[in-house]
Amino acid sequence: MNPRLKIIFCLTLSVLISAIQATPCCGEPPENSAEILKHASLEYRDGIPILRLEGSAYEIGYQHGVLLKDKVRQANRQILGYFPKKIKVPVLGKLVFNFILDRSYRKMAPHIPQEYKDEMRGLADGSGVSLKNIKRVHAIPELYSTLCANGVFFGKATRDGRLYHLRNLDWNREIGIQDYLCLFAVKKENAIPFVNIGYVSFIGSISGMNAGGISVGQIGSETKDYTLKGTPMPFLLRQVLEKSGRLEDAAQIILGAKRTIGCNYVFAAAEEKNACAIETTARHAAVFFDNDPAEKISSFALPMENSVMRSDFAVDPAVRDLQTCAAGNPKKPGLEDPRGSSAYDKRYLGQAEFAKKHFGSLDSALMMELARTIAPGSNVQSVVYGFPEFWVATAKGKARAADSGYVRFSLSELLKNE
Repeated sequence: MNPRLKIIFCLTLSVLISAIQATPCCGEPPENSAEILKHASLEYRDGIPILRLEGSAYEIGYQHGVLLKDKVRQANRQILGYFPKKIKVPVLGKLVFNFILDRSYRKMAPHIPQEYKDEMRGLADGSGVSLKNIKRVHAIPELYSTLCANGVFFGKATRDGRLYHLRNLDWNREIGIQDYLCLFAVKKENAIPFVNIGYVSFIGSISGMNAGGISVGQIGSETKDYTLKGTPMPFLLRQVLEKSGRLEDAAQIILGAKRTIGCNYVFAAAEEKNACAIETTARHAAVFFDNDPAEKISSFALPMENSVMRSDFAVDPAVRDLQTCAAGNPKKPGLEDPRGSSAYDKRYLGQAEFAKKHFGSLDSALMMELARTIAPGSNVQSVVYGFPEFWVATAKGKARAADSGYVRFSLSELLKNE
């Protein structure tokens, strides 16, 4: 047989075998399901669902699945239905896509903490969506990077010295995840209470803040140094929210993890009035603080006092040399200048110029204006953290998230700590 035809035949056979393997839809509801649900509640504010969850990992997953059952099913179906359309293989598109997700998840699975596997199982049992389809959704972020922006400003940079953290999530709006925005106010056993600004049917974190004032954000930073044999980024951010009482705790979780894809992480600690950016690949990481001398060796970095800003390119030479994002080319000697890319010109330089212009006057209203200034058309979600408050906006119709109106929330009210 022709070698190329043999490869195609083997792949197709593997896909078909995977597809016909029996997989139960979901497990049986737990005997104490009524008791589990007593600790959860659902309400809506300006159209945004607020889901309060409390209990063990399995229990909060089960609560999520039961209370948002219809939306979990819709979201899972919509997300998994989008990508096969992009695979130009008639009939087999869905099977090929699912095969890719299943294989990817298997590589990540040994590095996913058991508590998150338990939560996904609870989500499947509560919603009736198969556990396999729940896992598939959680494999997608490592295969399809987000392109975002983060900026933290505090001390002399802000009007009242308060720390503000802007987190713009820019992704593919055609997928439709903006229709499934949900605030999860979580009191999990043996974890710091937190709010996950996430999406129905997905337990990982992309944005969020915990009761200690630690806020999180990230930017996908494509690199040639990546692996799927590590802990997926959304689960690392969940760990940061659940386990970080200080900025140092958050940094150590990322630095000590077996990482997968390239990411720039931005964390802020409202009580400490401090922030850091962590530039990563699978095997390299560099930490930066405000006005960091290490940034000054780069001709394109713009370090500022009481300010930490990032888009997807890296300042650290070792990390930047491996990047393919923002005009990076690991095959060429030397470090490629990101200037001229939208990541630099709009999402990074735009922050720096705005912050410099309004230095000493930044507040929540100006942070929202900054979000609008730098948001591309793919802006799906925009969050302004100002502990103990935060403001959330989501894309609506053709409007970017930053243009769609922000809804104010109180962390203490959501976690019922008043």
